[in-house]
Amino acid sequence: MAEHEKSSGVTDNNCSLEHFCLPLGKSRPADLASFVELNPVPVLQFDRTCQVNYLNPAAQKIINPSGAEGMDLREFCLEIFGPGARKAYRTGEITHEEIAIGDRFYMFSFCYREDLGLIYCYGDDITERKTAEHRLEIMHSLNKIFATESDTLKLYQSVLEIILGAVRSTLGYIGYIDEDGSLVAPTKTNQTWDRCLMEDKSVVFPRETWKGVFGQSLLDKKTTFSNQPLKVPEGHQPLRRIICAPILYDNELIGQVVVANKDTDYTQADIQLLEDIVLTMASPFKNRLQQESHQKALTELTCRLTTKNHELIQMTRELLRQKQQVETANTAKSAFLASMSHELRTPLNAIIGFSEVLLDKYFGELTPKQEEFIGDILASGNHLLSLINDILDLSKVEAGKMDLEITDFSIRELLEHSLVLVKEKSFKHGINLRLEVDDQIPALIRADERKVKQVLYNLLSNAVKFTPDGGRVILEARFRDHHSSRSTTEEADQALPEIKISVTDTGIGLEQEDLRKIFDEFYQVQHGLVSKTPGTGLGLPLSKGFVELQGGKIWAESGGLGQGARFSFTLPLNLP
Repeated sequence: MAEHEKSSGVTDNNCSLEHFCLPLGKSRPADLASFVELNPVPVLQFDRTCQVNYLNPAAQKIINPSGAEGMDLREFCLEIFGPGARKAYRTGEITHEEIAIGDRFYMFSFCYREDLGLIYCYGDDITERKTAEHRLEIMHSLNKIFATESDTLKLYQSVLEIILGAVRSTLGYIGYIDEDGSLVAPTKTNQTWDRCLMEDKSVVFPRETWKGVFGQSLLDKKTTFSNQPLKVPEGHQPLRRIICAPILYDNELIGQVVVANKDTDYTQADIQLLEDIVLTMASPFKNRLQQESHQKALTELTCRLTTKNHELIQMTRELLRQKQQVETANTAKSAFLASMSHELRTPLNAIIGFSEVLLDKYFGELTPKQEEFIGDILASGNHLLSLINDILDLSKVEAGKMDLEITDFSIRELLEHSLVLVKEKSFKHGINLRLEVDDQIPALIRADERKVKQVLYNLLSNAVKFTPDGGRVILEARFRDHHSSRSTTEEADQALPEIKISVTDTGIGLEQEDLRKIFDEFYQVQHGLVSKTPGTGLGLPLSKGFVELQGGKIWAESGGLGQGARFSFTLPLNLP
């Protein structure tokens, strides 16, 4: 190295680019030259053509760490540092370039000295920062997959691909510990299966098979590794190097991640990275295992509920068949139906309750298909419960054991609320609903509100059900004072004031035969929209019983098929 004049003021080892923006050629001061030569920071100098004409020892070490002779440093530097040097020369500003050399990363700064016609640069090793950023990207990708992928097998496959890429391995698997304590490894790299010639390709490994580097990791709950070829069964894919990391959640062994066959030996950095990944995925992995367990339990419960529902349907059919057989013995029939209704309610309420719990997702999320099936179970259960309640109420009415709960209530509000109950179904079919209430009707009447509401709902739901799309249903209430309609003054004085409530539709109408039997138990209209209007045949008989129990009357009118129908009933205004 040529002798240099001494320079002043360069004593701080925290070098900056300005320290190097002095003549470093033949006119370099000796102390600055010594500072640059001994500095661990790589320093380079280029001419205007971006050809390197100086590298300090630190720069030579990162570019040619082995000190191999014959390496063309000029060509290498032009390729690696040329873009940054040209940018600094072109802009005249200090520029920064992130450059990878070997397995390390550097941030190089470039500065052009126009007065000297030289370009200088120095670099900072940012490998640790890049490694940390890379780990954060991996963790973010893992968390995103666990949060968005609903298919568990695809989830494991995606996670395995990320892990293999992170530790630069070609083979591996992710396994979980099942209820029996066995390791289940459903996710293996395709290459593992494609090149495996073993006849037994089991994915379940009981505890007694946990041996070698795999088993030691599971039994000791610690990461194990080997950079030596492993002894494997005949036909097994060769394993040259391997890392086995247990997945622990609160020190509970819940799974294992294994990677193998990196091109070079696994380092402590590889092991640490895999352990960090396993630690990050432990919690979402545990959550997914719990979801799978709940899903399995839900599936089994759904099957049991479906079976029970089928049994209940069969029981209901048998109940109807037996009812027909004993129809002539009214007293015995009523007692039988009341008894059976009570016995059916208990398991049916359990089915409805469990179905509602499942739909509320207390035990985890449901697939759309499971939610649909459980909804069908709940709807069927409620339908059956409604049928059973009707049977029980009807038997009580016939047996004279039905009690009235007389209260004062607003008939106008009850009528409006009853229309709301069928509004959704009518809107769906384009059926127009209308309410007409006589102004003479008092604000409050005295009757059994719940039973009147049931009668209104039965009549309105039948009207909507038997009315074609685009039809009309009218609910009207009229005051009847009897003084103008009774033949004698004595009859008028004895009669209580009453209201007449009618439900008129533009539906399929009724024949004379239907009008005679429409209030018989289990009778159903056998024409028109019957295929679209399943029912029990108990709504109208029960309505008749409720009305007559309160001193009223109920009847039906129709001009025939296609002429619509009107169902009317009367109620005294003030029951005692």
